[in-house]
Amino acid sequence: MKMKKMKRFLISGLLAGCWAACNSNDYKMYSGEAYIQFSETKDTLQRYSFYFQPEQVTEDTVWFEVITTGYTSSDPRSFKVVQGQIEGQNNAVAGEQYKFFDEMNYSVEAGSVKARVPVVIFRNKLAERTTYYLRLEIVENDFFKTGVKTELHRTVVFSKDLLKPAGWGGYLESVVLGPYSINKHMWMIEQTGKKWDDEFLTALNDEPGSDMYWRDKLNEYLLEYNRQGNILLDDDNREITGFPE
Repeated sequence: MKMKKMKRFLISGLLAGCWAACNSNDYKMYSGEAYIQFSETKDTLQRYSFYFQPEQVTEDTVWFEVITTGYTSSDPRSFKVVQGQIEGQNNAVAGEQYKFFDEMNYSVEAGSVKARVPVVIFRNKLAERTTYYLRLEIVENDFFKTGVKTELHRTVVFSKDLLKPAGWGGYLESVVLGPYSINKHMWMIEQTGKKWDDEFLTALNDEPGSDMYWRDKLNEYLLEYNRQGNILLDDDNREITGFPE
């Protein structure tokens, strides 16, 4: 009888300890300061090209997402984004190539733990064949402290012309496409009617035999192009005589 009572006391003690520990953890998780950071993603960089847009499209929006931790609020809470500089790159200029972040009024809606972050980029003042970099950085304000360090920045790379797709590299570059150039990319689009962007390159990678099919087709198009008296040059005016090259 005493043994049964001891067992009951032991179980009750364990449950009480577990309850206390759980409540303590919950308290630590949900009380105190609110934190904000960008949502996790495999690629912290987004590419955008106005090349595929009609000429009348003079601006467009690239989207990111932020998440918060801590209690939600019954009122909207603003958060602050600033531009960071990327050394050695052509950094975009606020008011010329993109809209000032301070004009965007970024905020997390009442009762929410997420918010979308629009980045408005302008076309008219983009130089020909020039790539612009815009690094977004979240900084602390009256409502939020900053979260995980690796998730406090994102980058937009944009141009009025074509941009090298992220998928144009590695195996595809060495076996199918060769080194990237805007001239080559434009010629491939004109000849095949395909964009040769990341969406297309991902599909090409996923379909067995598609890589060799397109390498052969590109070489056929180039042979016919040359037969008509044309020469395909890369951006440094070197002749492209085949794929991959």
